[in-house]
Amino acid sequence: MSDDRTPPNLQPPTGETALDPTTTEELLSRIRNKYDEGVGAFEENRRLHSEDLNFVYNAETMGQWDPVVLEARKGKPCYTFNRVIGPVNLVVADMRQTRPKGKVRHESEGAKIKK
Repeated sequence: MSDDRTPPNLQPPTGETALDPTTTEELLSRIRNKYDEGVGAFEENRRLHSEDLNFVYNAETMGQWDPVVLEARKGKPCYTFNRVIGPVNLVVADMRQTRPKGKVRHESEGAKIKK
């Protein structure tokens, strides 16, 4: 028995050469394109997420005021009453206490698949 702990079905075939450089470049190119598409698809969600976090948690640094409006109100009072943090903390605490669980239902012998 060898010290190699890789299962036999996952070991590369013996005598096989390395991947062709053109095949490797094509594969890397496809991977990079898929990555760029994935990053671009969620860019708007990430921006909105950042704005929401800034609104909730940076109230003391005027995160609830639009920068354009804040600049126009220079010299005038800009009050901020953070009434959002309480409900946000309740939701976060509830999410931390309730762990997600999957529900598995077995298929009985009498069950039929709808087509």
